[in-house]
Amino acid sequence: MSLLEPKSLAEALKQPDVSEWVKAALAEIEAHLRNGTWELAQLPPGKHAIRSRWVFKVKWTLGGAVDKYKGRLVTQGFSQLPGVHYGEIFASTACFAAVQAIIAIAAEEDLELNVVDISMAFLNGVIDRELYMKIPEGFKVEGEPREGEDPKC
Repeated sequence: MSLLEPKSLAEALKQPDVSEWVKAALAEIEAHLRNGTWELAQLPPGKHAIRSRWVFKVKWTLGGAVDKYKGRLVTQGFSQLPGVHYGEIFASTACFAAVQAIIAIAAEEDLELNVVDISMAFLNGVIDRELYMKIPEGFKVEGEPREGEDPKC
């Protein structure tokens, strides 16, 4: 087991722990399919396809053992155009003062708090325009491209 975090799917496929990286990538794709994140489509003339890449991470337990392998498919944001692919940027983050207040209220009222980690929570966002993404590295689509079309898109 190498425990090196590959920089691409091609690199992950060369690792001694390849089966763990493949499972992580397939779990990511399956989550997108279950959530209906996208549908396969031909790129319309005049449209721009956003590139994507894989991000691989090893998650560790507090004891220093491997907890799990994670694979995330992310868009390459630098290839997005303001006003075309997005209108504004918003990142939901917790306000530390609000978290402290909730903990203080729970302590005062002798309440129990639970923490929930929602996997793939970002998939629930609303997108107000059509976006096109190139097919992720390592995946192929059956069929023939249209005349003059790049088969890798």
